[in-house]
Amino acid sequence: MKTTLNPNEKILKTSAANLQRGPETVGGRLFLTNKRLIFEAHALNLQAQPEETPFDDISDISFGWTHFLGKYPVFPNMMSIHTHSAQYDFTIWHRQKWAKAIFAAKKA
Repeated sequence: MKTTLNPNEKILKTSAANLQRGPETVGGRLFLTNKRLIFEAHALNLQAQPEETPFDDISDISFGWTHFLGKYPVFPNMMSIHTHSAQYDFTIWHRQKWAKAIFAAKKA
């Protein structure tokens, strides 16, 4: 992990994930800490900047399907993180477990 953790912050969960950024599907890793959600892209992506979402910004989580060519549903493995100002669409395995872990960490 390249992102510096804050004092008293610890990683609770991590997994490979893809983040949809416009037409690019950005591969990387998703980290859940006890303070925020962090996505770090692999270096080979065009849009390699990290994405950090504090728990206070997360308003909802929903599920959807990955679409081929943005049109044809392929597999039900998308998790959308809704914030007060944006939506982040992740392709990730075990999305229900991730959502439960995010809500549990947010409540703690």
